[in-house]
Amino acid sequence: MDGQIAYVCVQPAHQTRRPQEALTMHDEQWAYCPGAYRGNHQWRRTGGLDLGELKAALAKGSPA
Repeated sequence: MDGQIAYVCVQPAHQTRRPQEALTMHDEQWAYCPGAYRGNHQWRRTGGLDLGELKAALAKGSPA
């Protein structure tokens, strides 16, 4: 893993106040779903954030 998360799930039902450690692959790139769900995602490009940056953005209410 190069540390860059390419996608974040913005599906409303998958958002949580306590993000999980849930990485998966989408289009052969790393993707993160805050709720650790296995399917029914709505992916949005992050622009290439590391996991810490992505979690900080989510904590501020921004989906990256």
